[in-house]
Amino acid sequence: MLSTRLILTAVVTVFAAPALADACRDEIAALYDGPLDPFQRPPHMQIVRVLDADGNETRVFHNTIETPLRTLSGIRAESFFTLAIDRDLWNGPSEEGPWTRNAAQMPKGREEAMRTAYAQQKANLTDTVCHGETAEGLLHYTYRTQTDPDATGGFYGSLDQIWLDPDSGQIVRFELTEFVNAWSEGVSQERHLIEVVFDPTIKVDPPE
Repeated sequence: MLSTRLILTAVVTVFAAPALADACRDEIAALYDGPLDPFQRPPHMQIVRVLDADGNETRVFHNTIETPLRTLSGIRAESFFTLAIDRDLWNGPSEEGPWTRNAAQMPKGREEAMRTAYAQQKANLTDTVCHGETAEGLLHYTYRTQTDPDATGGFYGSLDQIWLDPDSGQIVRFELTEFVNAWSEGVSQERHLIEVVFDPTIKVDPPE
């Protein structure tokens, strides 16, 4: 009788684990139709700390984002910022400018390309973990994903962690590592620590 119970327990465990993993994957995939969709994310600021494989901070980006197509981003320590609105670009030494028009432009169909990439990332989720609620009251998730190769063979991906505020329904922290892409070999152990602060008053306008 004991051996029968052990066998049944083992069988239940084998079938339950994939079911739980699938439920977690579905939970994370659903976030791509909400807070992981950058076009649904309210105006916000990001502080992005870039750490090398040894944990040393190498750069800090300050990004101001009204929408994915209206952004201001750069590195204060290097006095270099880029203002991007639709396809147009300007460069300047600070968040306040002064701005110089860049002759280059963003490629056509940028929004469509972004939406396609996020749809591919949603479809390509692996290694999903739903950690539950943290001591801070945030929902913590881990997953790996990447885009499909494009017409030139280009792709990119990473191992991501996110922390979601259940009260606002928005992601307030990201941590990305184990980067892969088509234009470099191997896996980068660089880490990007991203803090998000939402501000409905943010507007990213072209220079006057």
